[in-house]
Amino acid sequence: MQWRTVGADLAATPLASLCNLARQLQGPAKSHRGQVRSYKAERRVATRERKQYHFGLVSKTPSPMLRVSRLTDYATVVMTCIAAHPDDVLSTAQIAEEARLELPTVSKLLKLLGHAGLVESFRGVNGGYRLARPAEAISLADIVVAMEGPIGMTECSTAHGQCDRQSQCGVSGSWRSVSGAIDNVLRGMTLAQMLAARPKAPAMDAVPTAQANV
Repeated sequence: MQWRTVGADLAATPLASLCNLARQLQGPAKSHRGQVRSYKAERRVATRERKQYHFGLVSKTPSPMLRVSRLTDYATVVMTCIAAHPDDVLSTAQIAEEARLELPTVSKLLKLLGHAGLVESFRGVNGGYRLARPAEAISLADIVVAMEGPIGMTECSTAHGQCDRQSQCGVSGSWRSVSGAIDNVLRGMTLAQMLAARPKAPAMDAVPTAQANV
């Protein structure tokens, strides 16, 4: 029996065979593995988007088809907080405390609501915000439009909608009727009505002067 060392075997192996052996031991090239990972990631994204597109028909946990944004929801909370104190000018800090929302979020909401003419601001040591008009004159539709734009279920449902197929579509009138019904419901709900359904707000405590500024 002849004993041969590993070194002798390697010495007798052609260089090309050694290279092939090294590639086999190392597995697929990194670039190939990267391509595989990228392909799998794209498949996951495509599958998730496809499930979302079918409005939950494929997904095990369907989400509501119609829902206002979180900021719009928060805007209604902020507006009812201000409406609960019609004789006061509330600082951003006071509103954030009563609404239990983050101060930057409330600041952003107040700017948007101010641009829409729903609240008015006052600067200075005792500055803050109050409603620009009585709560009875502000509708839920006013708040939604201020945050999200015109109310419309489809592109052709709004006054400035642009749809390339509108002239060839036979259902645009029906969608406009649906959008109109939703708009009427939102306009029929006033801020005063929303406030009436809200638990009575506690008396506001005075905040330090440094926080009372807008």
